[in-house]
Amino acid sequence: SPTANDPIGGGNMRDGDSIDAADTAPGLIAGGDLALDGYRLTECSAALGAGADAGITDDIDGDGRNTTPDIGADEHPADGQADTCDFAAPTITCPGAIVSEGGCDADGNAAVSFEVTANDDVDGDIAADCDASSGDSFGEGETTVNCTATDAAGNSASCSFTVTVACGGSQQPGDMDGDGTDFSDQIGILSYLFLGDPEFLPCGDGTISDPANVTLLDANASGDITFDDAIYMLTWELLGGPEHALGVGCIAISGCPTDSEECVGL
Repeated sequence: SPTANDPIGGGNMRDGDSIDAADTAPGLIAGGDLALDGYRLTECSAALGAGADAGITDDIDGDGRNTTPDIGADEHPADGQADTCDFAAPTITCPGAIVSEGGCDADGNAAVSFEVTANDDVDGDIAADCDASSGDSFGEGETTVNCTATDAAGNSASCSFTVTVACGGSQQPGDMDGDGTDFSDQIGILSYLFLGDPEFLPCGDGTISDPANVTLLDANASGDITFDDAIYMLTWELLGGPEHALGVGCIAISGCPTDSEECVGL
């Protein structure tokens, strides 16, 4: 077995000996036994596997020692493992936050593509293992994707990113019950505000403060849903007053999960 100079204890430490963290080789030792350039012998042995020569090059020139001229051997002839110790973690790169708007299927899912790359100083490009694969379907809302890359020596690095799916069903502004704008929508707003019936509004989390519901029902663009919005829409319906601030055509509203009847297929 090759040996390594022990600058702390003096003399030579044999590969595989149980030594402490201080027993390192600071660099090439001219004319003496060659060790690793700053690596701990025990760590190196573990990285290469049982019986490996701790990353020290083999005795190529046959002089009985692993000395300076022997540097550069690519393979360990006995165990086939490269004479290199790799303690550096690979580099892994995740995309930034991904937002998918529209394009959901009937179940409220959307296929999302992404790319995660990883590279290691020794192994080159390596594969990253993620919770989800590019092209998978994600449900509406926010999902965190975790990824890890591990090199041949067992060093690993991780990253994560979020995928947010907003199906954005197509809606007619002011259409509270999903069957097209009519007198019943204004009655519905008033009933919700004063009687608590229905209990939930149609979009988002069902509350009056949810941005999707505000977009859908805030006819006068005041920033919230009030009695005035119902009167505003009644005036439009019955007297030809100003239409909803967003018009009367179908628009995609993030957080409204399904298309209204008037907007199906648009």
